[in-house]
Amino acid sequence: MSIYKKYNIYIYDIDDIFIKTNKEVAQYLIKAGLPLTFDFSKKDNQKLFIHFFLYNLCDFIKSNPHNCKMIFYSNTLTKDPFRNTVIAKVKRIFGFKIWEGIWTHKEFLKILDFRKAEFIDEFELFIQEESKPKTLKHIKKYLEKEGFLFLGDTFFTDIINKMIVCC
Repeated sequence: MSIYKKYNIYIYDIDDIFIKTNKEVAQYLIKAGLPLTFDFSKKDNQKLFIHFFLYNLCDFIKSNPHNCKMIFYSNTLTKDPFRNTVIAKVKRIFGFKIWEGIWTHKEFLKILDFRKAEFIDEFELFIQEESKPKTLKHIKKYLEKEGFLFLGDTFFTDIINKMIVCC
């Protein structure tokens, strides 16, 4: 996992979560005897992928040993429209901080290191922006509506997992 510590925050590359999710979805499809396809024009494929992605994202946050603020970086050019939509949903529904840009994670970190004036002010505002945490009720309503039963009924019954998304 790519980590950058500055401003007392860690910036993780969310593409690492997508890579893990891609592998797990592929393994699941193979085990289930289903065709190995990432055709996101089909609603079932979208739901399966989002379920694995949300689980992996929350599990990653849960296993993060750092007590610093956590931000994810997403290179919008490396994802298809569906995966960019997943990012938008995660930001809107769960309230996780995700900075989106057109650079690789490494390039993004170099821009921060060199403190490019036209960029750094905007990024510092993003970091300091306090957003009201999403309520578990709001999140559970989304999970129930989308049919993510494992996440709603099992994963988020654990108090630590609840704290991940509500803090």
